[in-house]
Amino acid sequence: MIKNPEILKKLNIDEKISLVADANTLFMQGNVKAGIRRVNTASWEEVNVAEGNTYPAFGALVNSWNSELISDVAADIALRAKKNSVNLLFTPEL
Repeated sequence: MIKNPEILKKLNIDEKISLVADANTLFMQGNVKAGIRRVNTASWEEVNVAEGNTYPAFGALVNSWNSELISDVAADIALRAKKNSVNLLFTPEL
């Protein structure tokens, strides 16, 4: 069942094929005429060093066992990402 048939009507045949072959291409690049916004991605590390003031590596933070510190750092990293128009932040696994 197609949830958004109106989006498919706006795509040409090549764009429709890319959905089947590689959905990441369409969503990472976006498609203005279909109303699909570009997804801007970054890793935790990229955002952490982008402004020059870095936090310790995530592994070091986790080894501190300080959940409040980890939460505060994660919140600041998320704010930095949002400030830089990142809407998908890749974070380390716990």
